[in-house]
Amino acid sequence: MNPRYSPILFGLLFTAFTSVADDNVETFVEASRLGNAEQLAAMLEAGTDVNSQAKFSITALWQAASKEHVAVVKQLLAAKANPNIPDTVWKATPLMLTNNPEIVAMLVAAGAKDAAAKLRAAAASGSFNMVKTIITAATLDDRWLAIARSQAQLAGHQDVVELLEQTAKAALSEPPVLAAEDLQTLVGNYVSERLEEVKVSQTDGQLIFQTSLGQILTLIPRNQSIFDHSAYTYKFDIADGQAFQLSQSSSFSQRIFKRISSSKKPLSIVNQEENDWTLDDAIATTDVWPQFRGLSARGLAVQQNLPENWNVETKESLRWKTAIPGLGNSCPVVWKNRVFISTAVSSAGNADLRIGLYGDGDAANDESVHIWRLYCLASDTGEILWEQSADERIPLVKRHLKSSQANPTPATNGRNVVVLFNSGRLCCFDMDGNQSWQRDLGKLDSGAFNDRDHQWGFGSSPIIYASTIVVQCDLQEDSFVAAFDITSGEEIWRTNRQEVPSWGTPTICTTVEGPQLITNGTNFVRSYDARTGNELWRLGRNAAITVPTPFMAHNLIFVTSGYRPIQPIYAVRTDARGDISLADGEESNSHISWSQDRGGPYLPSPLAYGNYLYTCGNNGLVTCYDAKTGDRIYRKRCGRGSATSFTASLVAADGKIYVTSESGTVFTIKAGPNYELINENSLGEICLATPAIANQQLLFRTQHHLVSIGQLDTPNKSEEE
Repeated sequence: MNPRYSPILFGLLFTAFTSVADDNVETFVEASRLGNAEQLAAMLEAGTDVNSQAKFSITALWQAASKEHVAVVKQLLAAKANPNIPDTVWKATPLMLTNNPEIVAMLVAAGAKDAAAKLRAAAASGSFNMVKTIITAATLDDRWLAIARSQAQLAGHQDVVELLEQTAKAALSEPPVLAAEDLQTLVGNYVSERLEEVKVSQTDGQLIFQTSLGQILTLIPRNQSIFDHSAYTYKFDIADGQAFQLSQSSSFSQRIFKRISSSKKPLSIVNQEENDWTLDDAIATTDVWPQFRGLSARGLAVQQNLPENWNVETKESLRWKTAIPGLGNSCPVVWKNRVFISTAVSSAGNADLRIGLYGDGDAANDESVHIWRLYCLASDTGEILWEQSADERIPLVKRHLKSSQANPTPATNGRNVVVLFNSGRLCCFDMDGNQSWQRDLGKLDSGAFNDRDHQWGFGSSPIIYASTIVVQCDLQEDSFVAAFDITSGEEIWRTNRQEVPSWGTPTICTTVEGPQLITNGTNFVRSYDARTGNELWRLGRNAAITVPTPFMAHNLIFVTSGYRPIQPIYAVRTDARGDISLADGEESNSHISWSQDRGGPYLPSPLAYGNYLYTCGNNGLVTCYDAKTGDRIYRKRCGRGSATSFTASLVAADGKIYVTSESGTVFTIKAGPNYELINENSLGEICLATPAIANQQLLFRTQHHLVSIGQLDTPNKSEEE
């Protein structure tokens, strides 16, 4: 063999071998998820490593435990499966994933190292049977029993307290009583590298740990610097009579919080009067909002003269309110005097949305026949001008409890209206409601990357570029991005993607280098030539679940994601090409102007307005950055009372930013480097959709209505209830 070519050949062979090996591991882990003991046995016999790790370090044992396949767990443990391999997303071990007593007993007997943590969590929650299972299967010394007893005692679970006391070899010790001055050395505000702020205080001789989400935990002391709550241990590092660092750790994960100095002055880079909206006003619109988040996905409007105060229930500044049958999280779009909205009507009756801050992956139990519809309303009155049904069937994919069967937002160019329904139908109508064409894109199955049983509903919206419609379909299998002719529906180009499900809408960025199609995704953020579908650049290290939509401002392309533990914010230069991923420890390179490791939002898309970039977390924490440098300006919480969870993306007009909570409270904040809450107003109804701004109206899609807020210069001609 010519030695000149041997490295190339070796590389090709290695790549081919790695690809086959990866496929084999994924098949093995998938067989475990499905509980296919026969396939697992055959693959083990053929030499598959029982501890092989698929994407995100998920093992077959991890999947079997999470799905509670008792026989498969037993089979894998007999083959020497390691019970102490956590995944890299939740950092959870098989033991922490299951509450099946038989599986718990087997994992503990096999040497699961987090038996004590599982015991403490079970004691804190009052799970008598789980506590009994663990203390029967594990050999734990009395100090762990004492900590668990204290957890149960604090929560008032007397039956668990008695069980633990009966199990102990000797009388269990009580937690120490700390003096108020000792606790005071720990009191203060702390912030993590992810920019999560927590507050530590003392009340009645107890140490209180409060998160930014409002969660309040009473910590149980082991000594002056180490405390416990449930499965977590809290350790304070103290110097010169004051704590300077706090670590929150479990068996396989740790978070570090640094104390915030009370003398630290707030950062202020630019004065309010220096904020420059010139470029924003040039692309902001007055009477059109043609796609998700408006023109160029920027979320901006201009010359709107919107009221500062409104109340839908009292009809203050209520222009009109029109009922929209069915359920949908799609957003309204506007073209001059017409508003378009899509919905899915279930034959089982009105469906509900479950709002709030929760991590359940459950799907709604509605397998009835649905009708997918597109509505056109008059912008000035809210009168329904026409409606068209595009599809009728039982949904192919279930929806998340916070999702709907009509998630994608329509798009319009003033001649056509395009809508992609969760049924898989891509439809094009003219402005009068006549259907031009329809294409079936197949089963749009989007859900958990690690468990296909979790179906959450497709969410990416179509966009219009020149004479084409572009869709991003990241699915459980056969992901792709494609462009279709807007006149005929003919496919112009299609590019396959090696991606797991995502929910973000793609964006066209017009650059001097040519039109770029920017797509957010788990494996890579990618840019394509919008005319051909050829990849231009890719950027690695992203969250396992991606939702926010990219956009361009200040000649930078902003891409974010926020599913823990990876929550990046990237500001990419428009001339980037090739693999632009940052090396370990890097915050910028020749293609990335700046980045943040933490702080990227999970659901709401960010907003660039004036000199600043604003993000909003699911909990209403609004963070302001200098858009050009990435310097953090402020971080403030919008939510209060019932307004604790946020899904809608930020939008802005005339120096005001609108932050919409799921409960229907809308917070108006002043744009600029100093946080100022102008007002908060009520929609009186659940709202997860991003509002549109056009024709001097704020348009909100609530759970059951389309609501127009604006100055009441003209009589309200159409009002239905």
